[in-house]
Amino acid sequence: MRPRLPLLLLLLLICSSTPLIAQTILVKGKVTNMETGEPIAYASVGVAGKELGTIANSQGNFQVKIPAESITDIDKLIISSIGYEQKELPVKYAGNGTLAVKLKPQAIGLHEVAVRPRKLKAKVLGKNDREYFTSAVFFTRYDVIDDKLGKETGNIISINKSCYLNDFNIYVNYNEFKSIRFRLNLYAVREGLPQESLLKEDIQFDIRDRQTGWIQVDLRKYNLHVEGVDKIAVTMQWLESKGIDENSKLFNISTAISPAHKGVFRNKSEANWVTYPFYHSMYFNSDCYKEKSENTIAG
Repeated sequence: MRPRLPLLLLLLLICSSTPLIAQTILVKGKVTNMETGEPIAYASVGVAGKELGTIANSQGNFQVKIPAESITDIDKLIISSIGYEQKELPVKYAGNGTLAVKLKPQAIGLHEVAVRPRKLKAKVLGKNDREYFTSAVFFTRYDVIDDKLGKETGNIISINKSCYLNDFNIYVNYNEFKSIRFRLNLYAVREGLPQESLLKEDIQFDIRDRQTGWIQVDLRKYNLHVEGVDKIAVTMQWLESKGIDENSKLFNISTAISPAHKGVFRNKSEANWVTYPFYHSMYFNSDCYKEKSENTIAG
C-alpha cells in the first residue's frame, strides 16, 4: 500500500489544481464604430476602480486576463475612446466568447471657430526645464510584462487665464524603444484629482528610433482653447510599443521631486488616480489672455 501513496497524493494535487487554472477570466473582443463598423484603434479597456485592463490595438482588437478572485459581481468592464459614448459590461459575463463592442459616436454640435483676441501673451504652462539626476520610470528592464498598456502619468498644471495651447513638450531621459505611441490626455481637476476628459478629439503621438531629449507635439490643428479653469491635468498614456530587441525595456522621463507641485499616475485606464510630490518636465507653449468665462475647453 505504501508505494501507492505518492501516486494518490499526485492525483489529489492534479485535481486540486484544476480550479486554480480556471480562476482566470479571459476577456477578448473587438471595438468598432457603431455607425460605420470601422475599428476603433487604441480604445481603453479597464475594470472600474481597479488596476486591471489593457488597450485595444490598431485594429480595435483586445485581450486581457482578469483574476476571478479580484472582482465581484458588481464590477464593470468599461470600454471607452475619446469622441464616443463609453460602454459598461459586467466583468463576470464578459469572458464568454469574443465580445463585439460597438461604441456610439458622441453627438458634437458645430462650434464657431475661435477668433483669437489681439492682446495675447506667450506663456509657458508647466515645467520647461530638465532634471539631470531624477527620472520617472515608465518601463524598466526588470519588468516581466510585455507592455505598459493603459498606464498614464502626468502633472497637474495651474492655468489661471484663458489660453490657446499651441504645442506639448516632454523631456525623455532614456529610451530603448524603436517606437512608442502615446495618447495625450487633458482632464478637469476637482478635489486635487483628474476627472472627466476635456478633449473632443483623440490626440496621439509617436516617439521613434530611441529618441531622447525634448520632444514637441504640435497642437495647433486641434484649436485647443482652455478658459475659466484654475488647473488642468495633463497626462501621457502608453498605447503601443516596439522594442529594438527583447531586452528593450527602459523608458524614463525627466522628473523633479517637488512638494510644491503634484504629479498623478494610474496603471490602467479605469484605475484610481494616485498623486505624489513630483513634477515631470512637460509643458505647453501657449497664448493667454485675461477673460472671465465658464469652465470649458474647445477643440
